[in-house]
Amino acid sequence: MNVDKKYEERQKKKKRTLGINGPIHITVNETKSLKMYGKLDETIFTACKEHMRPARKYLKALNTNRKRLLKRQIVPLGNHIYRCLTKFDDASNIKVWKGRLWYFVSLFTTYKPKKLCQLYKSEIRKLRTIP
Repeated sequence: MNVDKKYEERQKKKKRTLGINGPIHITVNETKSLKMYGKLDETIFTACKEHMRPARKYLKALNTNRKRLLKRQIVPLGNHIYRCLTKFDDASNIKVWKGRLWYFVSLFTTYKPKKLCQLYKSEIRKLRTIP
């Protein structure tokens, strides 16, 4: 009985320390509160989830804080985002969805969307300069 109580206290403390600032994992059938979606509403979140479904294995690998591993995963994710953006016709719509998709990717790591986009662009530049 005492062991169960200690376990419950540790779990509550763990939940309080994680909050929504840390990386999250979203499964298909799981329902989350709107706080977990960040600034995306539920319909946009599910649309982003569907767009990023083919890149799911790269999203799962983002849960590390090692920058070298992040750099390896960010190139395929960024390429996938830009492939998804080719489906849209309107330039303003492309800009909005680019932000939404990068924000969705940022939910799986501690980095902000702007930083992830910058990392992607710098990695692409490095790849282009290598002969």
